[in-house]
Amino acid sequence: MQAHNTLHNEHQDAFNKEWIVSNFDKCLNNGHFHIYLQPQVDMNGKIHGAEVLARWIEADDESIPVGRFIPVLINAELITKLDLYIWDQAIHQLAQWKGTPMENLHLSVNVEPADIISVNVPEKIMELCNLYQVDIKKIHVEITERGFDSSVAFMEEAIRSFHEKGIVVEIDDFGSGTNTLSRLKGLDADVLKIDQNFIEPAGSVRYLRSQIILQSIVGLANSLNTLLVVEGVETEEQKESISKAGCCIYQGFLFSKPIPVRSFEDMFCKEDQY
Repeated sequence: MQAHNTLHNEHQDAFNKEWIVSNFDKCLNNGHFHIYLQPQVDMNGKIHGAEVLARWIEADDESIPVGRFIPVLINAELITKLDLYIWDQAIHQLAQWKGTPMENLHLSVNVEPADIISVNVPEKIMELCNLYQVDIKKIHVEITERGFDSSVAFMEEAIRSFHEKGIVVEIDDFGSGTNTLSRLKGLDADVLKIDQNFIEPAGSVRYLRSQIILQSIVGLANSLNTLLVVEGVETEEQKESISKAGCCIYQGFLFSKPIPVRSFEDMFCKEDQY
């Protein structure tokens, strides 16, 4: 019975992957992909910007889990087509905020190694900013450190190319890759995003050590004139630990899950951010 269930699950997975690949273009053209925003806030709860995340929502409002479609699109070499669409949507949204209380916010979009290989990403971002007449400083690119584990030089060159166009660069999942500290020599990023895994509960065996490490990272970031953002903040206790270590920008479910643009706008105005 177990072997039968395993075989059934494998067939189901294969079907799901085939459906995702075969329906991707149609769903993209029919507007089934949406941008969701997860706020980045300071210790007072003031919103400074947001990370842009892709959501695939079918006509019946059923959402396809991100963990299901993103890996499939990467393997099928379709991720760049989706990312191009998301960048366009994000920069267009920044244009729509001009003249409103949200015009000074930034949006951070994800960039995959495959994007950089197949597209001149800095040129494309600049082209979209010119099209929508948006200040290029308001669109940040977020690249994942572990996505470039195989080629540090490639990542360093990518960062240089973004900076040449005046684009702010964020390193996501900082500390998850190998030889992280030694890489700081070449990773001339503007923002380092670290995960909640650096945070331990107060009173735990690892708490003091985690605080020392976190404070050291904050000191390094300050010395390098690099902003530090902590992701995955889910509890007040975590926020307090981060604040004690000197971090001042947070992102996580404590403040908001990723939400539709309209909900984000309502949240911004409700919190009297301006």
